[in-house]
Amino acid sequence: MENIFIKIVAFLVSIPGILVLLLAFSSIFDDSRSKHTEESFNKSLNKQLKKHFSKTKNLTKICWVGDEHRSHPWSKMPGGCTVVVVYTTGKAYGYDKVKRPHRYMKQIIGKNIIDVFNRNDNIQISLLQEYIEGICITKEDKITLNKVWDNTMDSQPWQYMKEYATK
Repeated sequence: MENIFIKIVAFLVSIPGILVLLLAFSSIFDDSRSKHTEESFNKSLNKQLKKHFSKTKNLTKICWVGDEHRSHPWSKMPGGCTVVVVYTTGKAYGYDKVKRPHRYMKQIIGKNIIDVFNRNDNIQISLLQEYIEGICITKEDKITLNKVWDNTMDSQPWQYMKEYATK
């Protein structure tokens, strides 16, 4: 028994052993979306969403907005980030292939909340806070969901989304 233990320890400290361990750990912590199936991507995002919004009542799984609801050609092209908007009702809507989230979300939120197309910064913060619990974004081709805004913040969410733009 002792002999087997010594062989295992010797292997693990050898160069091939270290490489095997590095490969094993890199696949565990791989944040690349391309390494995941659609099902595992959705499962991961929903799990992260529950952590970010643990106090939100009636939090739903993400409802993905399909390409048939998109009018801009960029929204149908691969690439870009993924944005998830959680409303105060607990409903969560996901938008993938978003190239300029700071502009795109102004339009989506303007349409959904005040029923008008509004791309300027004049949407009242109090109105946003009343209807939106928070917004999360992944970087392009990643699965880590970053919470960029929630309704306790006294600012509009657009400024926090600019760094995620890909075009």
